[in-house]
Amino acid sequence: MGVYFFFMGGQYVSRWWTNRFHGKKKKKFTRGNRFLIRVKSRYGLYGLAFITPCIISIPFGSIIAARYFSLSLTD
Repeated sequence: MGVYFFFMGGQYVSRWWTNRFHGKKKKKFTRGNRFLIRVKSRYGLYGLAFITPCIISIPFGSIIAARYFSLSLTD
């Protein structure tokens, strides 16, 4: 239930953040950002789901999943 709540909340916050701050700040690639992008590129959602309970917290992992992967109920 918590993963679903944070995933849906993460989608809402992500859309709000993009609309509010679009193009105002240049992104910085930190060590953590590079790690998350590498996991996303190589392993996709399954890789993120695997590292979420071990390395990062479940709410934070759900928000990242909402940011990079969309929920499609029609498929």
